[in-house]
Amino acid sequence: MELGALVCLPGAPRCEVCPLASLCAGRASGRAASLPCKPPKKEKTRLPVAVALVYSPAGVLLQRRPAKGLLASLWQPFCLEGQVPHRAALESALAALGVRVTWQDPLPAARHIFTHRVWEMGGWRGATDTAVPLPEGYAWAPWPDEQGLYPVPGAFAAYLPGAGKG
Repeated sequence: MELGALVCLPGAPRCEVCPLASLCAGRASGRAASLPCKPPKKEKTRLPVAVALVYSPAGVLLQRRPAKGLLASLWQPFCLEGQVPHRAALESALAALGVRVTWQDPLPAARHIFTHRVWEMGGWRGATDTAVPLPEGYAWAPWPDEQGLYPVPGAFAAYLPGAGKG
């Protein structure tokens, strides 16, 4: 018998037809109409994300996300998760890859909401004259990638060419 679907309805219990009414602690305490109590929704974790759109003659710098976890194995613009978008932090991380950037302008703030977290994104657009060889997990790629060789999640749609223009 589907008591939860047919008898013990949230906000409108039908205790008078319930075969378990004599055993029900909610009815005995006078709280049957307020049951079940849903726990409050968990607050989404807010995570700053520093984004660098770095252009070279070979395309934009992309990095591959880890094989497990959020947006597994997809490609994204160069990012530092958990970092407020400061140019110095981006510059230092890019220098570790051998990429020297001439910064052009700040990227617009963007937000992407997942089920359990919110990315608060911002960053900088820049360019480099040389497409240096990159380690595994990084690539110079067309932006946007019309052929789908480098699938980029929709979280970065605000940074696609033409986004927000209209």
